Amino acid sequence: MAGLKAQGSSPHLFDGCDKEAKHIYRIIMTENIPVNEMDEEKLYSFLEREKAGQADYSKPVDRDGLAYVDLNKDVEVYPCVSRGGVMEPLEEQQYLLSSVDAQSMIVQLQCMGRLSLITETIQSLAQKHDGTQLQTAFPSVGDVKACIDAGLRLPKTFIAKINEWEAMGCSEINFDFVEND
Repeated sequence: MAGLKAQGSSPHLFDGCDKEAKHIYRIIMTENIPVNEMDEEKLYSFLEREKAGQADYSKPVDRDGLAYVDLNKDVEVYPCVSRGGVMEPLEEQQYLLSSVDAQSMIVQLQCMGRLSLITETIQSLAQKHDGTQLQTAFPSVGDVKACIDAGLRLPKTFIAKINEWEAMGCSEINFDFVEND
């Protein structure tokens, strides 16, 4: 459960248990339960319901994606580095992308045919300490810079931060979008 609750795209978290991790993910999405509330006891009860034929977790339920994002809210952006095979945020590094700039970024990516920069990694497994549900996208810094090089216009202060983060060893950039209510 701890690995599933970890934020990031590190595939090693699920080495050897990919099938089980996907099943747990389908349970979380089907039951629409916040990840931080899922524990072994609840998981066991859901599995027992499934075994008794009272629940079906065989089909994915999609609650990920831009359809579930509130683009009228600012987006917290922070860099991550790989430490010991685990993705961790760089301490005290963050950028607040205004909702206007976030909307502009999404429209530009769509026009460029590169919306996948966000949509390929977006997932709803995170929340803020105050309980606000998030949709987190975590593209590689290289992919973000490739879009910038191809014409993606972002605030100069944000581009400067991205360059600073890259110099600090950043390998992924997390975009925390607030979920729709």
